[in-house]
Amino acid sequence: NGVARAIVAGNPPQFPPGAQSGGVVKIRIVVNPSGEVVSMFPLEKSGSRLEEASMSAIRTWQFSRLARNYRQTNQSAVATFVFKAE
Repeated sequence: NGVARAIVAGNPPQFPPGAQSGGVVKIRIVVNPSGEVVSMFPLEKSGSRLEEASMSAIRTWQFSRLARNYRQTNQSAVATFVFKAE
């Protein structure tokens, strides 16, 4: 069963300089019980610059710790980012 975990630190992705258009990027992330992102894998790409901006932001994220009354195991989720060119 999934447990909602809040992002307690980190930055949102920024539209990368030099990107010509927007798009949607989906990244599967794995978070350990202490709230650290331990791995990530792109599921849907919209160009390497948008993908790297997304993954760079995720590297700064820290999630809330898993409560002690839950099974202490890694959890996964999909982070979806919508980039719009202005």
